[in-house]
Amino acid sequence: MVFWHIQMNQPWGRNGGEINSKEMLERNPPVIGTGEWDDLQCRYFKGADQRGLKINDIVLVHEGKKPIALCKVVGENFTDASLSAEFHHGNFRQVEVLMFLDGEDDFPQPQGTLERLVNSETGSYEYIEYYYDLHIKNVSMNNYSEILLNKKQIILQGPPGTGKTYTAKDIAEYLIYGKVSDDKKVQKANLEKTDQFKLVQFHPSYSYEDFVRGISAKSNGNNIEYLSENKAFAEFAALANKNWKAAFNPIELSQENWLQDTIDDFKEYLLNNIEKGESRISITPKVYINRITENSIRYNSDAWEVDGGVPVSDLIKMYNAGIKTRKEVKELTTLTKTAKSLATYWIKILELFQKYIKDNNLKPIENTVTEAEKKFVLIIDEINRANLPSVLGELIYALEYRGEEVSSMYAIDEDYKLIIPDNLLIIGTMNTADRSVGHIDYAIRRRFAFINILPNETVITNPKAKVLYGKIAELFTDEYRAPDFSSKDVQLGHSYFIVKDDKELKLKLEYEIIPILQEYLKDGILLDKAKDKINELYNFGI
Repeated sequence: MVFWHIQMNQPWGRNGGEINSKEMLERNPPVIGTGEWDDLQCRYFKGADQRGLKINDIVLVHEGKKPIALCKVVGENFTDASLSAEFHHGNFRQVEVLMFLDGEDDFPQPQGTLERLVNSETGSYEYIEYYYDLHIKNVSMNNYSEILLNKKQIILQGPPGTGKTYTAKDIAEYLIYGKVSDDKKVQKANLEKTDQFKLVQFHPSYSYEDFVRGISAKSNGNNIEYLSENKAFAEFAALANKNWKAAFNPIELSQENWLQDTIDDFKEYLLNNIEKGESRISITPKVYINRITENSIRYNSDAWEVDGGVPVSDLIKMYNAGIKTRKEVKELTTLTKTAKSLATYWIKILELFQKYIKDNNLKPIENTVTEAEKKFVLIIDEINRANLPSVLGELIYALEYRGEEVSSMYAIDEDYKLIIPDNLLIIGTMNTADRSVGHIDYAIRRRFAFINILPNETVITNPKAKVLYGKIAELFTDEYRAPDFSSKDVQLGHSYFIVKDDKELKLKLEYEIIPILQEYLKDGILLDKAKDKINELYNFGI
């Protein structure tokens, strides 16, 4: 890539007055310009010199130390009388504005009308290269984000060392914060402090009960209770769904929040009375409330060995439905099956709740504030290492039909409902060289967009690392690679060659690169004739 910088806000020369060069870049199409001078810089601009400005060259436009924009040349030199009358330049070239840089750090070289940068170690070159790399990264992030927002779930696939998880975190930060941090420690802190991000890693023994919902043993005094619990995915989906409702149905969510808060206060009121032990909270002459759990109000009788309970979710449904009689409890089909046979206790606890609201003069909050929609990003690292049909279960359907209720195999308070909202985005990563991974069937493949993350030599800066990368790449040509493998699926990625110094490169070669190449030999990815080439690497001069 050829970099230039141009200062064009003084068409009459130094001390001859100035124009606003940004206005030239805000035109449609945008242009850069220079005067008609008999000098090398003018010939460079027009492309008359073989070393001159060419299509696709990158130009930083600045006014002294103030950077204006990073542009790419897209047209040959031309003259235009109306442009000359407006901007006082004699020659123009059409450009594409890659990014405006108003407010960014000072450009280190304020002098010169048009100058080609040939030394990559100068401050000017590094300045332009930094913002060009940032532009390339933003383009990539825009492309990835567009696919993800459209498809809702993607898988980044590629051989080891191509930065799949690294890229997934970049996409997550970009969607949540609108930027990608250069400092990965800053990125880590950003992602850890937000509830919009979660990362899980699959492995061969990972199950539905680990990922979606499962039964956990809980101690209750001298007894052990086995309760269904939401796991990583269901918890995250519920959080995303709450934001989705706040953004698009704030009144409904406001009512839900008020009702949930009121029930929490009601449970606390009951618990205080139970702990005082002054008198039983009776719901019938022989049945009384004896215990409060996170998800239910429990009741018992002196004649029973096992207590019963009204799920909080059923209490909410009865209140919202305006239930007044036992018959209505039995007819409300959304309640748990137990409600039909034990309707007396359900209606009595509802009446206690309604009395609590009346006695405390509680009313739903009428004012609602619409919450902005947020993106919730879940990264599933090594997604194909688990048995996906078993782990995902009914989510295979829910991934395609966002916003629809699906039934889990486990119920929370006998409520089997699960919803994946539109604002929950999933990024999987997959190592294409791992032959031990689980099979991804067609039903699951159809629900994901697959994006190749391939080796990228251009990001390797250490000179010896570049040479070593080239030697390793030779092993993945047809001569040394087994014919049933593609180089894009198995060639070692660039992260193996990104090092601080030669010492680190030597350690990576000895303890990371050579060992994985030897495993490739054992697995039949590389042919036997590659063995000598691998052994030669021990003598690579570092």
